[in-house]
Amino acid sequence: MAVVVSIFAGLGIEQDLLRRMVRNDPDGVAWAVGLVIVGAALPVILLLVNLSGRRAWATTLTSLVTVFSALLVVVGMINVLRTGTESLHSRDMPSLSLSAVKSPSGAVTVTSEAKAPALRSTEKMLLRIYGIGPSASEDLNVDSLCRGTRWPDIKGPSSGSGVLQWGESGPDKTGTASVQESLVVNSNDYRFVCAYAVLFNAPNEQPYSAWSVVDLRSLQASTPAAAAPSSEPTAPAP
Repeated sequence: MAVVVSIFAGLGIEQDLLRRMVRNDPDGVAWAVGLVIVGAALPVILLLVNLSGRRAWATTLTSLVTVFSALLVVVGMINVLRTGTESLHSRDMPSLSLSAVKSPSGAVTVTSEAKAPALRSTEKMLLRIYGIGPSASEDLNVDSLCRGTRWPDIKGPSSGSGVLQWGESGPDKTGTASVQESLVVNSNDYRFVCAYAVLFNAPNEQPYSAWSVVDLRSLQASTPAAAAPSSEPTAPAP
């Protein structure tokens, strides 16, 4: 068990490794730690039974059980190391936030932020903000349009839809990537504004992505807060 704890510490238990291992592979963690516990317990059980000196086969049995327990401990530690490295290697889904605030003049401030941990040094995260024009039909599939992998040109088609902003970021030394975007659009020019965050993965892996959409027609213009009355006395006019 001391070696198992050392493996956790070596892989970075301060970075919540044990929680990631249990979340990603609970069966693997249970079997790995269980093998170590059983392998460490068998010699103790033999010591408590105290078979030595009873019969000739007791020495042979003790040797066999000791070797078998050592194999269990080694296999358990290898599985702990394998599960830990796989958990560190695995990715988490990116988190994405999208907000829109409409002013009395009709201008909408769109703010979006995407974060993704556990990226490799060769990977990137993309945050794309896409505007859907007012001429979109009622049966428009917003889902497929916002999450489409064939990203349209920045100028957009004749319907007035197109990419409003595009940002990319690579991971820092801890493997975390973050992209923030903020822009101002006219509420009369677009019907929907959606944000799409995706990780660039290897070809044999499933894409990790998140998306969010705002219906600009449902936004209410924010009214500026009235100035609080001042308690300071006003100087008389000269």
